[in-house]
Amino acid sequence: EVWGLGAPVEVLRDARGVPHIVAASSRDLYFAQGYVTAQDRLWQMDLMRRDASGELAEIFGDAALDRDTTQRRLGLRRAAARALETLEPEVRAALDAYAAGVNAFADSARGDLPFEFRALRYEPRPWEPVDTLSIGKLMAQTLGSTYERDLMRESFADLDPQIYADLFVERSRYDVPFVGSDETLDTSHQEVGASTSHAGHVTSPSTSEEPALEPEMLSGSNNWVVGGERTASGKPLLANDPHLGLAVPPIWYASHLTTRDGTVDVAGVTFPGAAGIVIGHNGRIAWGVTNFGPDVQDLYAEQFDEDGRRYRVGDTWEEARAITERIRVRTGTLGGDVEEREVTFLETRHGVVVKDSGATKYALRWTALGDASEMPAFFHLNRARNWDEFRAALARYPGPMQSFVYADVDNNVGYYAAGLVPIRRTGTGDRPYSGATGEGEWTGFIPFDRLPSAFNPPAGFVVTANNRIVGDSVPEFYTHEWIAPFRSRRITDRVTERHGLTAADMNAIQNDVYSYPDAVFARELAEMAAAHGDSEEWREIAERFGTWDGMLAVESAPAAIVTATRRTFFERVMRAKLGKREKEYQWFGRDTLYTWMIEERPERWLPADAGSWEALALESYREARRDLTASLGADESAWRYGRVNTFTLAHPMGRLAGLAALLNVPTFEGGGGPHAIKAIGVMRGWGPSMRLVVDLADLDKTTLVLPAGQSGHHASDHYADPTEAWRVGETFPFPFTDAAVRGASVDRLELIPASE
Repeated sequence: EVWGLGAPVEVLRDARGVPHIVAASSRDLYFAQGYVTAQDRLWQMDLMRRDASGELAEIFGDAALDRDTTQRRLGLRRAAARALETLEPEVRAALDAYAAGVNAFADSARGDLPFEFRALRYEPRPWEPVDTLSIGKLMAQTLGSTYERDLMRESFADLDPQIYADLFVERSRYDVPFVGSDETLDTSHQEVGASTSHAGHVTSPSTSEEPALEPEMLSGSNNWVVGGERTASGKPLLANDPHLGLAVPPIWYASHLTTRDGTVDVAGVTFPGAAGIVIGHNGRIAWGVTNFGPDVQDLYAEQFDEDGRRYRVGDTWEEARAITERIRVRTGTLGGDVEEREVTFLETRHGVVVKDSGATKYALRWTALGDASEMPAFFHLNRARNWDEFRAALARYPGPMQSFVYADVDNNVGYYAAGLVPIRRTGTGDRPYSGATGEGEWTGFIPFDRLPSAFNPPAGFVVTANNRIVGDSVPEFYTHEWIAPFRSRRITDRVTERHGLTAADMNAIQNDVYSYPDAVFARELAEMAAAHGDSEEWREIAERFGTWDGMLAVESAPAAIVTATRRTFFERVMRAKLGKREKEYQWFGRDTLYTWMIEERPERWLPADAGSWEALALESYREARRDLTASLGADESAWRYGRVNTFTLAHPMGRLAGLAALLNVPTFEGGGGPHAIKAIGVMRGWGPSMRLVVDLADLDKTTLVLPAGQSGHHASDHYADPTEAWRVGETFPFPFTDAAVRGASVDRLELIPASE
């Protein structure tokens, strides 16, 4: 029995612990979702809201104080509180019900809270709707932070202008924009199909005999949709694997939410603490999400007076607002004592000061700190039945801007980039503005109807992978920082190689381990070797690099030596040019530069002491072999890529003494890499946070796999049960119809309204 329910709720769990919730009303549905999610993930939910709110030090002590200070300074929870006041009544009612469900479970578990609460000796405070919105702001922070790279670009401004332009390259001759066109770029890649959209010419790249290239510093997300003319069923297929932080428990929680009157029937994944479904499908439409990555953060260099309280605005001075926060900090090792630390931040007309350089202080303006939330968009998206209702739901979405791919049972496919993108009075915000002049003020946001979109492109498919979506013909500015089209080109190659595609084909593409930039590097060194094959080392390179298939497979020995040589090669180049500042160079287009560099081998980038590019390549090969010998042993027959691409799914408390073996998933070997579709073991713990394939011909054939289990309880059978399947590329059915759900059910829970 549960207090707060209006009518009984049925919860059926399948073999992987995924709850399928059936309720009589929308309110009971969200109440039950909160209750069931808290059953599995209560501590993770508490940790996420604490991170967003700057309250980690209360449980972890001084070790978390810097993070708390950053979060209090940014004010994510303050923004969430403002957004809460703007919610329409039905969305607010859903969040209220969800919070009541979380608290109902937490109250029932007071005597047996999850292990982490007991180990850290504290209890969770009641869940509030603002906690849900705070987690949304936390995800915006994860997906849309650019201001530190604005400072980086400014710090490199003393370099030779040509070197500076090379470092921050945005375009590649291999780019093929999806919305708009590039008349000024190389047009050797044939278009497979095109249609007009509001923003220009919608094109899709063809397959190419040469590797498709471009840049990438960080791994990102993949999503694509294929229309019925290319599938075996004649209906669309939609695939999505967002690349986010990998840990145990995972960032996503799978659920199926149904009301008996049919108002809601939606399945997919959501963030623990968020009501509804973020990515998934209902009975009519499906959608997938990748990060578009627009520049939605600008810095303003504010000139302060000697007292550090007033800042210049034109020819006058204005008083900065002081924001004081009190952070509770645990003292001692897991002791019960807590002390308060008072911190004060300054806020100008542009935003809070995030960097202090004495008389000059940098204030941040950021869309996520506005008075809006993503929850209304997802509330309506869960109920959308067609393209028009899908668009109407996304019109409510304030960011972080995402690339939404779309499919429906009527055989339509589409794409929409939704979110708030600022229009600036001058410039593009790539380096800090002067705060006094008003030159970089935001004059509004790009209208929703002008955002990149496409509906039923003649190519019959849509692919996005954080690559450059818009061409030069699109007048609106979105960002300077596009992640490479390596993954998007490879997906396109795989999607267009044949017709008759199935859901199994989509899963196979998600697990593809081909790496374009590594394959190109190997090709270039093999060509060097062919021209200089007068030594044993060059003959080794010709054999190892020239015959490699470009696959970052676990058992591949060539993959180990190619990737090690490539890394060493470019580290040498960048150290020679940037010196101690080499580690500061963190640019999404870094591998655009590297690919261009190995193909063109420009004199201005050749290290002065190298003599030639060939000599640099040979010495990099030698150093890579020395490094691999040190790490893998002298027996080269035992070298394989999996041994250098290892990964651990770590629990947030897994670093504490004695808890690693209990809470972490043991280290394993992974295939793939930062530029492969399957990106495992890269980006300091980022990778495919789930893999979803939706079959619009038969929604019961939809598949889903998470990197770790549904349960956050380390002793549960569902703590890490899908991990091995996720690692090797297997997936699981995600039933949708009532008959299929009941056929797959292995556990039933009934929540009954408590009586007085």
